[in-house]
Amino acid sequence: MIYWKKIGVDDEGEEIFAEPIIIKCRWDQVQTDVMTEDVLILEVPSNSVYPDRVLVIGSYLMLGDAAVLGNLTSLQKQNPRYIREARSVKSQSWVFEFGWEQFNVQPDFQSEHITIECRV
Repeated sequence: MIYWKKIGVDDEGEEIFAEPIIIKCRWDQVQTDVMTEDVLILEVPSNSVYPDRVLVIGSYLMLGDAAVLGNLTSLQKQNPRYIREARSVKSQSWVFEFGWEQFNVQPDFQSEHITIECRV
């Protein structure tokens, strides 16, 4: 999985991302949320993913390996919004293994005793 960590915004309000890296992640089911807005019915697809670390909300993920990462243009590496297949991390939750102390975790935290679920 290719991961672009959101690190901030510039003076014009554009998002800034760190250099993309490869992380371990399981891309799970596709769900479709149906929303009604006035007379329009919108179907919004989303996925659940299970990364190996705590991510930053607003960051981007894309299914791919080092070969796919190597084929991206420099503009795509700088800003994943130019890639159709890249998905924004919209929400995140985590559950600690039974018997392990639960505490607030920071982005990039990794542990084999935590399950992390993100919606993209």
